[in-house]
Amino acid sequence: MVLDNLPTGPTTVSLDESFFLYDSLVRKVWIFRNTRPVVRITGSHQQSSLFGTISLDGRQLFRQFERFNEDTFCQFIKQIHHKFPKCYLFLDKAPQHYKSHKVRTYFEEHKDSLMPVYLPTASPEFMVLEECWNISKK
Repeated sequence: MVLDNLPTGPTTVSLDESFFLYDSLVRKVWIFRNTRPVVRITGSHQQSSLFGTISLDGRQLFRQFERFNEDTFCQFIKQIHHKFPKCYLFLDKAPQHYKSHKVRTYFEEHKDSLMPVYLPTASPEFMVLEECWNISKK
């Protein structure tokens, strides 16, 4: 069986991460008139970091980590590189993305197959996954 439609050039991949609190967030509530709402929360500050990528052809990769630091981000970069062997990687300018020595070294070692493209600061409208995070947090 011959597959003629396989992409031969680099894939375009968008990467982003988001944080999900274990405690509930209360935005709107229904209450009776002249009563004070009571909202029970745990007061927990625990969170989970969710890393995600999506390519132009619709392939996705999501992973959950306990925290977002250079080590977890570097692990995720290696998983992306395995799934998308040659790609342009669009990402924001979080310090873990471009200030980390480990991440910069990995990008430099694989500069022919993993090409980071940093988007402008404070530009969530360019991040493909932002709407995914907004929907999942609601």
